[in-house]
Parts: sequence; structure tokens; C-alpha cells
Amino acid sequence: MTDHGAKEHVHAGIAREIELCSQVIVGLQANVSLPHDKLPTLINGRLVSERVATAIREFGIAWEQRQIGLAEALNGKDRDALVRAAFGNAWPERSDVAVEAAAKALHQRVTTALEQDIEALAGARTFHFGAWLVRDQQNLIELGPVRIIPREDWLAELEHLNTIDAVAARRVRRSWQGKRPRKRKAGRSEEVEWTVLKTVGECPDVCTVTVANMSGTVGEQKALLSARLALCAHSLLWERPSTAIEGFGLLVDGKHWNATFLATRDSDIVMTYHGRSRRMPGTTWTSDRMDQIWQEADWLRQPAGKALTAFASGRLPHERDAIDRAVFLALWWMHEAIVSDTALMATAKFGAVLDTLAGGSGKDHSIMNMLSERLGIPVHGPVTQRGKTLKQIVRQIYGRGRSTTLHGSNDQFGSDWSDTRGLAEKLARDALLATLGWVHDNDADRLPDYA
Repeated sequence: MTDHGAKEHVHAGIAREIELCSQVIVGLQANVSLPHDKLPTLINGRLVSERVATAIREFGIAWEQRQIGLAEALNGKDRDALVRAAFGNAWPERSDVAVEAAAKALHQRVTTALEQDIEALAGARTFHFGAWLVRDQQNLIELGPVRIIPREDWLAELEHLNTIDAVAARRVRRSWQGKRPRKRKAGRSEEVEWTVLKTVGECPDVCTVTVANMSGTVGEQKALLSARLALCAHSLLWERPSTAIEGFGLLVDGKHWNATFLATRDSDIVMTYHGRSRRMPGTTWTSDRMDQIWQEADWLRQPAGKALTAFASGRLPHERDAIDRAVFLALWWMHEAIVSDTALMATAKFGAVLDTLAGGSGKDHSIMNMLSERLGIPVHGPVTQRGKTLKQIVRQIYGRGRSTTLHGSNDQFGSDWSDTRGLAEKLARDALLATLGWVHDNDADRLPDYA
């Protein structure tokens, strides 16, 4: 958009906002004639008509469209709450003023209040989640804004920052040692102690995620997603990420629990199952081995961490590299695929990973070209023991597994997709790792065009 076009856009937006303020003024003057059951309550307790409430909400939408990047910092609920509060504290004090003048004055008061609210969002906040990663892990795992550290080190950090006092910290440590501290007097210190214990639970680690320049609700959502994608990136170091990630977790996503069910035929029990829904916390690698592998994986940590940082830092969309966007979305699809319970849905999502890495054109040949370049797979000729070609594999994973499923035309949705899922996971994992390595080694702002 040119400078002239941008100015026209701003002027048109302001004119629309003032028009909506006029509707609010007129609606307030007409309130007395409306039935009580059509009067919703604003945040400051004043009853207004449905017409006024609608105009206020439309004002919020128009105002948001005029604020660059605001959609990254607020969700719709946050925006509506701020706008309703701003109007609720800025009602016109006089009713004898002309509507046009009153609307402009109201617009000034409301937008000033909203600007102050947006300024208050500036700065960083850190979210803390109980977690488990590698059994007996004693060193920091860091990926962009995400840190995973042993809970004892985390508690020491909180104590150093005076987030928790010495008495509460000592009682938390005693609880982690299996001892039961005496009941204590209610107060701020007791509340912090309880919150820390509930946040960590029985988890050996704590995952912290720092986000910036966004509301609390948006920050919570982005912190959780960043944490999950960091675990996904970590799982890529295993041959089968879907198996590895069963040993990782965040406490907010639920504890490990046992699953039991049975099957009957007529009146007889013909099958019973007892097992864990997910493996117990911690992987089978030793912490020393994990430290070595993780430290050597800068080619993975650097590009993945940069993409997560861009997402969590409140950076505006136009300030992000296209390559950060591609890496982030590929990781997101990868995460959704490896935690999927069904083979077909996992295959569809692995197909989306491949499409993202190939530039998002939605074309089979782009994915084939990407796989051939990244993994050295020949485009023509058999590539599996059963003689399947790359074209047949991509068509099965992306064409049938992803596209026809997405568009509702997959006539093989009831078949067993386990083998295809395994092949799709291997290709997606290997291609993603190869792409991360390429991004690390090349100073590029976007992935190559494979069209």
C-alpha cells in the first residue's frame, strides 16, 4: 500500500469509527423507549440497547483494523472487553450537544483510553508449566523463548527473584522429598507455595516460555503452543518422533494414566486390554547422551528457536521472514501429526508438513522435487523394497491421504493407513531436519521454489 493509500485507509477508518460513535449517541438517547429485556449490561453497569451494544462491537472491529498487528496481541474477547470498558467510562455527560460534536468527543475519549490499554500490553511475561523430558536430565534445554530445566534449579531462580520467599521454598523442597510440611497460616506466602506445588505436581522439570507485547489470554495460548512445538522439535532427534514424544509432556496436557477396556461377543468377554495411554515420564536415553546430542544439534536449535521467538515476541507479521513462517508452520503440522491418534489423520498432517516445506503450492511435483533435493531420493525408479516410486508414494500420502481426506472424497478412509503413516512420518521428519539444516547454513529469507 502506498503512503497516500495508507492515509486514505486511516481517514476512512476514523470516519467509520465516528459514524459508529454517532449511532451510540443516538441509541443512548432512544434507550428510554426500549423494552427492558433488550437491554444488555455494560461493564460499568449501565444498561444499553442491543443497537448500542452492536455499534460498540462494530467500533471495536473497525478500530482493530486500523491498528497494525493488534490481531497478534489481542483476541476477539479481549478486544471487545477493552472497547466496552472504554465506552463505559466515556459516556457523554450532556445530552443537549449536537450528535456530530458529541460523537467526535466520544471518539476522542474512547480512542485515548484504548491507546493507553494497548501501551499497557508492552513488555514480557513468562509462563511456567510442569514438564518432563529426559529422565535424570540435569542441564538446561533451550529453544528460542522456551526453557526446560530441573525443578530444583527453577525453584532456586524463583527464590533469587523473590517470587517465592525462603520459608515457602523450603517447604516446597520438603514436599518434593516426600515429606509432609505442617499446615500453615493462610496468606500470600502460603498461596505462592500452593501454586508452585500445583504447577509442578510430580514433574521433574519445569518448562518456561517468555512472550511479549500481548494480552494474558493470547500470551497463554502462544506460550502453550511454543512449549508443545519445542517438545516436537526435540522429538525430531529420534528416528520416530511419534514414539519419542510419548515420553515427553506438559502437566497442563494431562498426566500419564492407565487405559483399560474390554470387548464382548454375545455374553462372553473375548478381549481385555490393560496398558498405559502414554509412556511414563522420561526417555530411555541417559542425560549425558542427551546433553551431547542436543549441544551438537545447533543446526536444529537455531532455526527452530528463531521461528518460535518470532511467534512469541509479538513481532508484527510483516517483520517476520517468510522462512520463519514456513519453519513454524512445518513444526506445528509435525506436532499435530505425531500426537494424532488415528493413522489417516496423521498421514494427512504429515502431508501438510511436506507441502509446507515444498513452498505450499499444493502440487505433487513440488513435493517430489523438494524430497529429491533434500533427501537425494530419485524422482524416477523404485525407492522402496516393494518397488514403489516417489511419485506413487507422494500421491498416496499427499494426494489421497491429505487432499482427498481434506475435501471429503477419500473412498479409502476405512482402510488401514498404518504403513502409509509410518512412511509419511519418516519422509516428513527427514525432510524437516534437512530443511532446518539448510536454513541454518544459508542466509535466506525464504525457502527455495520447487514448483
